[in-house]
Amino acid sequence: GCTPLQYIISKKMERAQSRLVTDHIEIKEIAFQLGFSDPSYFNRLFKKSTGITPREYRAFHSFPHE
Repeated sequence: GCTPLQYIISKKMERAQSRLVTDHIEIKEIAFQLGFSDPSYFNRLFKKSTGITPREYRAFHSFPHE
């Protein structure tokens, strides 16, 4: 029910969510490793997909969480 590009982006966003929690590297490095040459474009797509920014996602899912 989606275009090939939408499917690829959704899979990249799933991977990004996992990497934001498990990898302790800069967000822009995660963006580059997932094939995004522009970290701000990655941030916009991530927010569109999840409703929050990558930084907010990482902060919320980091442990310990209060």
